[in-house]
Amino acid sequence: DASIYHECTHLSFHSAAVTSISTCVQRPIVATTSADMTLRLYDYEQKCTVLVKTLDDEVLSSALHPTGLFITIGFRFYTRVYALLQGDAHLLEDINVKPAYELRYSNGGGRLAIAVNNRVLIYDAHSFNFIGTLVGHLSPVKSIHFSPTDDRVTTCDVGGMTFVWSSATLKRESNMES
Repeated sequence: DASIYHECTHLSFHSAAVTSISTCVQRPIVATTSADMTLRLYDYEQKCTVLVKTLDDEVLSSALHPTGLFITIGFRFYTRVYALLQGDAHLLEDINVKPAYELRYSNGGGRLAIAVNNRVLIYDAHSFNFIGTLVGHLSPVKSIHFSPTDDRVTTCDVGGMTFVWSSATLKRESNMES
């Protein structure tokens, strides 16, 4: 529903390399960030840009909440959560985590995973309370994926090592090498 943001404008594009792209399940939007220090939201059903926000720093990663009402953005020196309301991205929370190279919300939206070098930090996505750390990778974590029921988290590092973790205990259940 584009009315939650603002009226559609023509499609606009970044002026530098795209650094992250994120989608959500409950709204027809795609979020992109760029080295030009902008966040852009596109409505893919209406085929238009619904939000353009200039940010304070270059973005390393981003993740849309499954509802499409929030976006978490990882910068080199901080991580921020924004509420996407009334045609703008309003700062909601600063999370003292740096640098956030990969971000992922759980499918149900209750947890937020943040990759910081070879560790993955797990936060409650509503209260922003720290839950725990997934430790075991020897290389920086490049990808995070929650299982469809959110009971497991799969992480993969740049060296190809893949771990599967229990979401309940944050303990490693298995690992694979590529």
